[in-house]
Amino acid sequence: MYGIFLIIVLVITGGAIAFIGDKLGSKVGKKRLSIFGLRPKHTSILVTIITGIMITSTTLGIMSVVSENVRTALFGMEKLNKEMAEAKEEVANAQKMLEKAKADQETADNALSQVKKDLNALQAQKDELEEKNQMLQEGNELLEQAKEELMERYDILSAANDALLVSQAELKSGNEKLQGDNEKLHSDNEKLAGENSQLESRNKVLGDSMQIMREGEIAFRAGETLASAVIKGNRSEDEIKNEFQKIIDMAQQTAYIKLNQRVGTEIPEEACQIWIYQPDYEAAVNQVSKNNSEYVIRVLAAGNLIRGEAIRTVLQVEKNFLVYEDGELVLRESIKLEGKSSDEREKAIIQFLKDVNDKAIKKGMLPDTLTGAVGVIDGNQIYSAIQKMDYTEGMALLSAYANGSADVRGPLRIRLQVGY
Repeated sequence: MYGIFLIIVLVITGGAIAFIGDKLGSKVGKKRLSIFGLRPKHTSILVTIITGIMITSTTLGIMSVVSENVRTALFGMEKLNKEMAEAKEEVANAQKMLEKAKADQETADNALSQVKKDLNALQAQKDELEEKNQMLQEGNELLEQAKEELMERYDILSAANDALLVSQAELKSGNEKLQGDNEKLHSDNEKLAGENSQLESRNKVLGDSMQIMREGEIAFRAGETLASAVIKGNRSEDEIKNEFQKIIDMAQQTAYIKLNQRVGTEIPEEACQIWIYQPDYEAAVNQVSKNNSEYVIRVLAAGNLIRGEAIRTVLQVEKNFLVYEDGELVLRESIKLEGKSSDEREKAIIQFLKDVNDKAIKKGMLPDTLTGAVGVIDGNQIYSAIQKMDYTEGMALLSAYANGSADVRGPLRIRLQVGY
């Protein structure tokens, strides 16, 4: 609005000056006036020139008075250019600082990602240590139970020994009273002495067993897998027994290696003989030889085995079949993320993986006898899923697919996918 007003003022002022100049020129021309001794014609031209100069001067004067921008354009252009150059330089400096700030932020993001990886690794180590601690506590409880049983047996044997000693004293007293039965009492005394020696030997064995319980180590935990293999059925018993013997030899070699590693001293290989209950062995051979199927055979520790005990094992025989094909969906669950912290979201993923493990076991896969796990997943997948869920609100759709085919023996390799 201010610009329109300025234009109107300039137009009116210019028109007025032009009109006055024209009238003045006409009057000078008609009266043939002369200025500075010039001819009337030249005087008229001079008046017109002066009028034009006045129009221009007046226009610039009015614009300078009325508009600060015009004054700046006429008298402060050099200063304005200098200020613009300084402003450009400041903008360039600000751009450099912005780029540096972005680089610093990227470095900080990378450092934060590394810290999260370290935290995840520490959490995994903590979970593993807690699981091992739980297993050790269970082992200690079993050892305490065995110790109590041994102590009870020791008390019984001690009472029996005392009773035998009392009987021995009575027999000696009877020997003094009954000289006629001396030979019979002497025979009975020798018999009781032999029994007493046997009881002392048993007491020594029990004492050694208690010492092992106090100071020894568990060589193998109950259910620990010593060997595992797949055998095709519907063959002769001799062929099946030959296959079983290979598995038993493998279990014996595994027991020898593990026992030397855990005890820390060299143990003769003959001290690591595998013992299998013969009726169970015959039943397993008979089952495999008479069925046209493929079987998974596992040799498992029959219980918590103390160092020095016989390595008692049991055979696990399961039909083998294809449980999951490559790319098959194992489990899909929706998780609500709104209002959950990063730790809660991480726990949700871990719980989902446990559900996947349970689903695979229910479908027929054999879990690890110590950890109960059947699945295998790359840690980077878990970390990537956690990152996606950290920057997402609402609902997340977790899907687990088989990354390769998996039979009963496993393992089931998992490909984790996060959707919304």
